Amino acid sequence: MLAIVATCLIALPGPVTQPFAPDGPYAGHWGVDVAVDHGAIVESPLAGVVSFAGSVAGVRTVTVRHGTFRVSLSYLSSIDAVPGQAVRRGDPVGRAGAPHGIPGIHIGVRRGGVYIDPVAVSCRSGGTLRLLPPMLGALVPKD
Repeated sequence: MLAIVATCLIALPGPVTQPFAPDGPYAGHWGVDVAVDHGAIVESPLAGVVSFAGSVAGVRTVTVRHGTFRVSLSYLSSIDAVPGQAVRRGDPVGRAGAPHGIPGIHIGVRRGGVYIDPVAVSCRSGGTLRLLPPMLGALVPKD
């Protein structure tokens, strides 16, 4: 008997405008840019603890840690979380800004310090439920 479990690490708040691109013409884009209205409330995409809330090279960022996973939300116009704060999926952590002049946010996901494609561990891609690759699904933390 084969059982398939649909699990996800994060929920993307909007459509991807710039994909994960560690290689190729956009090499070095270690996350995805997601369309979100400027000033919209940005929610924690997973339950965990805020491990960073501040500025990195002038870019407002909040990072939430859950086990070996760290999810960073960048290009925020404001931050509404503090380091050490426990958050649940859906808790507000900031407001959306405009990465590269386009309203939205940047989402980066690291597992054990290695960047992975956020879409590969998201609940939705193009509005549909995604099934995770078996190796990743076994490692995804539950809320």
